[in-house]
Amino acid sequence: MYRDSPQGLRKMDYCNGVQGFINFTTSIPRNFSDDGIRCPCRKCKNLKFLHQDVVMMHILTKEFMEDYLCWYTHKELFVAPYSCWPVILTVYNMPPWMCMRLEFMFLSIVIPGSSSPGRNIDVCLQPLIDELT
Repeated sequence: MYRDSPQGLRKMDYCNGVQGFINFTTSIPRNFSDDGIRCPCRKCKNLKFLHQDVVMMHILTKEFMEDYLCWYTHKELFVAPYSCWPVILTVYNMPPWMCMRLEFMFLSIVIPGSSSPGRNIDVCLQPLIDELT
């Protein structure tokens, strides 16, 4: 594999990213113990504490575990304690094959919060209902 090929560059970027992850994880003392750091590879799934070199080899060979977008176990500094809940309106007086197309869906409200609105969604939707009536 040539370093100048697109695949070679992607592999180098991935290796650099893994090294950045290891550097970040080991830069914060609370992230590791005498046993090492948590290994987020597909096999270990953040359950095993291993030496940082072993963790790096696991990530390079087995890749990160699925859906590991935030390093929540490694105390990533910018993990937000909230989420957003979009409310999408769609027109249903059309044929079924048309009403679920993107051009007929409208983002009307984004509800921020630490969890889903659940039974209190009527409070969040009241301004929209008032505007539509």
